Amino acid sequence: MDKNTNKELNAVEELAELIGVVWKQKWIVIIVTVMFAVGSIFYALSLPNKFTSSALVQINEAESSNILNALGGQLGGLASLAGVDINSKNNFSNIVMETIQSRTFIAKFVEQENIKQYLFAAQTWDPVTNAMTFNPSVYDTQSDTWVREIDERSLKKPEPSLLESYEQFMEIFSVDQDAMTGLVTIKVEFINPHLAQQWTQGLIELLNAELRAKEIREKTAYIEYLTKKIENINNVEIKAIFFELIEEELKRKLLAEVEEEFALKVIDPAVSPEMKSSPRRALIVVLATMFGGLLSVIGVLALHYFRVFRRI
Repeated sequence: MDKNTNKELNAVEELAELIGVVWKQKWIVIIVTVMFAVGSIFYALSLPNKFTSSALVQINEAESSNILNALGGQLGGLASLAGVDINSKNNFSNIVMETIQSRTFIAKFVEQENIKQYLFAAQTWDPVTNAMTFNPSVYDTQSDTWVREIDERSLKKPEPSLLESYEQFMEIFSVDQDAMTGLVTIKVEFINPHLAQQWTQGLIELLNAELRAKEIREKTAYIEYLTKKIENINNVEIKAIFFELIEEELKRKLLAEVEEEFALKVIDPAVSPEMKSSPRRALIVVLATMFGGLLSVIGVLALHYFRVFRRI
């Protein structure tokens, strides 16, 4: 008990000593903490408001899976005899999720919408006039030219490449799929809420158009292949299989031609947000102030023990 009591007393004495050291240098702690607080306030106020527009969509894979399942059950065995594999199919959901986040797709969207200057040079947005300002050291709006300085040893050019544009766009873009429902949420965060909404909707429309066109091209090529294949087949049963395959592929092609929401069906469309999503200025100030106070206390204690050790 005596040893435990002595340890507790020593701990209390050490804690009192630490508090005494900090108290003696309280003005340093206060000044540093206030400096961090004031600095964080100015920093937080310098950050532009950002707005997040989101859309809830459903991946449209019901029609294609139903047709493939029907074909696989009724015709799969006989079709394989003719050298046609109708059971091999890609997971359409995975294709959609990977495509919308791919470099090729995002680069095409950036180029089609001509939004490089917004991604790399946009500074502020005026909610009254809906006007935007751009960093003049990066992009000259009057001459519509890129003027950013690039290291001579770098392979980059004044105008950002499509790869740079992809990386920059992915900083403001996100896609999340609910594991339970399979529903997909597409979000774009930007300083201009109207552009955030426009880009979110534009991404959905472009993806539908791209995958729809791809499906039509593939079905057309497949139908042509099956048609040519029939010419070299004498077996009546196998010929009938090919005709049924062609009929099903024609149905899928027709479905793709008339279905505008081919890949993504919009459940809750993107709207122009009215409230900012970031920055969280109060949180920035609180965390910076706490960090400043902690840093100043650690600095005071470190300086105290450094002086003590020098005396020894």
